[in-house]
Amino acid sequence: MATQANLRTLIRANLYGQSPVEDVFASTLGAAIGTTATTSVTVADGTFWAQGDLLEVDETGEQLLITAVATNTLTVIRGFNGTTAATATDGGVVWKNPRFSIAQIDQGIAVALDAFELWGVHSFNQGTITISALKNYYELSDTDISPTYGVLSVYYPESISEVPIPLPFRPAYFNLGTGPSAYSQGQGIHLLSSGDLAAGETAYYVYAQKLSDVANLSSLQADILVLGATAVILGKAIIPFTQDPGARTNRTIQGGQVVRDGRFFQSEYFLRVTAEAARVAVERQRFPTTVHLGRAARWRP
Repeated sequence: MATQANLRTLIRANLYGQSPVEDVFASTLGAAIGTTATTSVTVADGTFWAQGDLLEVDETGEQLLITAVATNTLTVIRGFNGTTAATATDGGVVWKNPRFSIAQIDQGIAVALDAFELWGVHSFNQGTITISALKNYYELSDTDISPTYGVLSVYYPESISEVPIPLPFRPAYFNLGTGPSAYSQGQGIHLLSSGDLAAGETAYYVYAQKLSDVANLSSLQADILVLGATAVILGKAIIPFTQDPGARTNRTIQGGQVVRDGRFFQSEYFLRVTAEAARVAVERQRFPTTVHLGRAARWRP
């Protein structure tokens, strides 16, 4: 299962691997960081730090500006660069003058996660509904249903063979605000027939799960996200071409190595995410479903 910390580590390896001389120095805290009012921090070895250095705490993402060093004790300004002061654990990892901040890395992860929905990449999850007499609409409270693909299948297991029997349904998505209370969740399914199920029995539904949480990523999807996030972050680090407005000004140019590496990660990402989208599309076809055939009220598996 992917975690935010694991993804940060892999992305950081890609970012600094393209320029080893800029690899960020990592150390550890020699004591816990206290409340937001604390202005001194103890590190494992103060000889590696100097006035003016930026210390970033891996656990919290807080950046601290060092104003003085006394042996292993650093006098700092808390919550630097718009970060938030927070307590941190003794022995935690800290970074020295990182070229790419934790906030930038997390933003790259968020952008790559959002892009999965556009590519048609998602996971699958399951829920249940309890059949009620004379009820057609069932609201769904799941917060991770893909807005693009939604509910894929509604079924129940046949009592003897356990073969899934598909039920005809229509997905329903609303944005009714203060509309009828039955649609308060804004999403649900219209069950056109409950088959052989009686009131009180359980039907199951499978839905495309939006990858808004890294914990839902498969190992393959996590690898793809790392490529995408790396490309996003490197792209933002490239200095764009500008027109020289005058003879006495300097022309800025793109950093060649960063551009080449950015394009490499981008091309690898495109290749892998396209293949994953095709695989997921095939998986979607494997769930039992039915098709409404119109006026005769017949349904075909």
